[in-house]
Amino acid sequence: MTNATDELFGGASRLSKCVRDLGYSGSPLPLEEWSKLRAIIASMQTDGGSKRVNLPPAIVSCAQCGTMQVRSAAEVMKSGRRGLTNFYCSNRCWGAGENVRRFGERVCVRCGESAPKRASVGSPGRGRIYCSKECQEQERSEEFEQRALSRMKPCARCNSMFMPANSATQFCSRPCASRAHAGRMAKTGNPRWKDGASASRVKPHVTRRFRELRPMVMKRDGHKCVLCDGMEKLEVHHIDEDPLNNRVSNLVTLCRACHEKVHFSAEKTTLSQLLKTHAEAPLSTTYRWKKQNASSPTVS
Repeated sequence: MTNATDELFGGASRLSKCVRDLGYSGSPLPLEEWSKLRAIIASMQTDGGSKRVNLPPAIVSCAQCGTMQVRSAAEVMKSGRRGLTNFYCSNRCWGAGENVRRFGERVCVRCGESAPKRASVGSPGRGRIYCSKECQEQERSEEFEQRALSRMKPCARCNSMFMPANSATQFCSRPCASRAHAGRMAKTGNPRWKDGASASRVKPHVTRRFRELRPMVMKRDGHKCVLCDGMEKLEVHHIDEDPLNNRVSNLVTLCRACHEKVHFSAEKTTLSQLLKTHAEAPLSTTYRWKKQNASSPTVS
């Protein structure tokens, strides 16, 4: 490197005699040491002496990237006369340094890298400066994800976290909402609640008796509704609406629609009388039904 430097800057042969007398060769000096040498030479000169002094080259550091370079004494002194104290290794580093000098230090709010004015994006007034479009997009994506997470809430039934469609949404899915509604409509929450079921209604012998008679009643009625002759969704109806009275003469086959009609229609009385007549008819003609009815226990 010494030979290459000597060929570029002329070596010791180009140095002034006063510099050589101080023991300096043509080797480059660090900038601080070079400045001290220049001050010593300036103090040694007399009024009648020559003011031109050939100094050795100086080793300077790039103000932007820190790369070390060798500059001639003439370049260093020229920069000093212009008031420039920083040195740059390339035009790119000089441009970046000028951006900082003119517009101040700009740092990307996401990655912390330098964000020169020419290359930066965002809103400086709001303090949102990014070094590139990629950093800006990633920052926006993360902010959107954070806002979405902040809006999540636990389901009122299963307690799992979900994103509500609006502030009034309480359940994560339709099944959860349906089950919660069923819970609210149970017992006293139901408008048709009648202070609970009777204790006698759930007696084992009562329910067993009804299960035994149900297929026989359907077979008697031909497995069809006695009102509309429908054969789908068949149910056995208590004519007097007493679930404890499981006599055959009190049971009749109805479809679900007619069953609701008998219970809640304005023609309830007329329909009940018609069903009672139909249910009692086989008792005088069929010995099997007479025997079954005669053996049926009376439930009080």
